[in-house]
Amino acid sequence: MDEEFGLVIVDLTAGRSYATEIVLAATARPELQGVPSRWVVFHRWTRQHIVAAGGLVHGSQGIVDNGVRFGHDRTALAEAIGFVRTAVLDPSQPDTGLRTEQLAWLDVCNRRLDELASSRGAGRAHLLGEVPLDPVLQWQEQLISNDDVWLHRTANERTVNAFEHLARKIIDESSWVGL
Repeated sequence: MDEEFGLVIVDLTAGRSYATEIVLAATARPELQGVPSRWVVFHRWTRQHIVAAGGLVHGSQGIVDNGVRFGHDRTALAEAIGFVRTAVLDPSQPDTGLRTEQLAWLDVCNRRLDELASSRGAGRAHLLGEVPLDPVLQWQEQLISNDDVWLHRTANERTVNAFEHLARKIIDESSWVGL
């Protein structure tokens, strides 16, 4: 596949799974040492999901521990993992529909979540991107097309822009330096 395609995406099931172990074992093989592999961990921007995502990657029997067990270098593997926060409500956006008191509370919550994410190894230093809260993603968990934004007007342009930005970062080698 590496010879045939410039980018190969393998979508693994959420959470810990045998599929993750299969991919860790495969990417640790000597034949694939020269093929870059990256891990993108999506998680909702809530306390429980931050804890779960941090544990999935850095916890006992997490991606890093299992990767080392299969022969990956701990540091290199950890640097090849980036996080994407989803369902993020940005209080700086003018159209949130929230009152001043709610925006102030949201700002405090965001700071607390940032601190928690940092303490769990999923902080800004490891952040690839953020996807805003969007009704189409929230209730349908579907791909968003331009038709959803411009024709049906059910999805937000901000969400499409966030995914476009994320897609560019995933294939940009410099985005992975220092993660």
